[in-house]
Amino acid sequence: MQVNGGMKTTVPDVFAIGDCVEINGRLLPYIAPITYGIRALADTLLGRPTMVQYPPMPVIVKTAALPLTLLSPSNSLEGRWQVERDEHGSRAFFLDESECLQGFVLAGQVVSERQSWVDQCGEPLKRSVA
Repeated sequence: MQVNGGMKTTVPDVFAIGDCVEINGRLLPYIAPITYGIRALADTLLGRPTMVQYPPMPVIVKTAALPLTLLSPSNSLEGRWQVERDEHGSRAFFLDESECLQGFVLAGQVVSERQSWVDQCGEPLKRSVA
């Protein structure tokens, strides 16, 4: 079901939230987006129309064999991926046309670096990659 940033459908007085919704053209079937959506929806239903504001929300895949963390870039962005590998795992960075970090994938032990890469999103990559 399609909703706007306020979790409102095209049907008057009908709202939706959760795995079943497409929010502003994006599917976000994870806990974090639902949590932010609940806050916006609650405010809206209490008479304070609110549009949800999503921070960068990496997806964490907790598997013993190969832990993964990914933050996908917007589909509308032009850019390129750069990849590096070492004995601790793999890192892939999506850089936009201005060389700013807009997404990443971490695999292996390097998933522990997640927050430092989230903090760099929207900024020029601060280190060179192979």
